[in-house]
Amino acid sequence: MDKVRTNSQMYVNETDCREHPVISKIIQRSHTLARVPLEHGEQIQVGRYKQGEFYEPHFDSEPAQAVLRTATILMFLEAPDEGGETIFPKHTVCGKEHFRPCCEDLHGKVVKEGEGFFVVGKKRQALLFYSHDVDGRHNIFGMHGSCPVVSGVKWIAQQWVRSKPYYLSPYRHRDSEAGPAD
Repeated sequence: MDKVRTNSQMYVNETDCREHPVISKIIQRSHTLARVPLEHGEQIQVGRYKQGEFYEPHFDSEPAQAVLRTATILMFLEAPDEGGETIFPKHTVCGKEHFRPCCEDLHGKVVKEGEGFFVVGKKRQALLFYSHDVDGRHNIFGMHGSCPVVSGVKWIAQQWVRSKPYYLSPYRHRDSEAGPAD
């Protein structure tokens, strides 16, 4: 079991990303929201958080590991009955042994101490945030996590976009791609 993330997730296959009547429209709308061409997107990912499952604060982009995601569109497909807030702790330490106390006192530890914020996701709601500032450094507001679900189930879809066409995008122009460019 992973100590940082306990949810389940899967990527939607390329064909469904391009051709499924609902999924392809969701992807097109998410790219319109982010103002980024389809060729810049990865395959959409769906995640499920059952009771007690969480994901500690992290960045979606890790330049040192060649994962260069510019922005994330987080779509709430089903909200849990309680818990499962998406937190953006900013300067507050909310990782490891400090994670659960942050989730238990969101207004005190996340908002007041660190000037961060949290989102209680609602079904059919989307959240757009950026991983990097214009100078290329991590945007501190891009660090995020999912508090443990207390009751019910949380379902999300994630669309990651990159600053330039992504060679593994379901929408890439296959005839002209030479290989990894991002």
